[in-house]
Amino acid sequence: MRPNLDRTMEAAFKRLRMPLWVPPTEARDFLRREHWSEAIALELCEWFARTWSRAFAAGYKGTPLQSFDAEHVKRMLTRMGYDDARRDELAAVLIEGLPGLYAKGQQRRALTA
Repeated sequence: MRPNLDRTMEAAFKRLRMPLWVPPTEARDFLRREHWSEAIALELCEWFARTWSRAFAAGYKGTPLQSFDAEHVKRMLTRMGYDDARRDELAAVLIEGLPGLYAKGQQRRALTA
């Protein structure tokens, strides 16, 4: 992984006026703790970080959580070359984390109000 990946992502999110709540290294570490290989963790960490950061930011800003269609996520993973079983597992990991991060964003907003 590039050592400045977090800084690169933070700069991109800053241009969008949205903080990067979940850095790619944290997403990568999460995938590794869930026993995914280093190669898979490296490939998916930026996508997961962006998606999870958007969920947290939506809760923080008080906007509705963007719905993620499981079939769309599965199609994306299929295009990346994942077989059906791994695709389904990874889609579940990505989507299952969204409500919790949204709730954490809402809690953070309540603390700053």
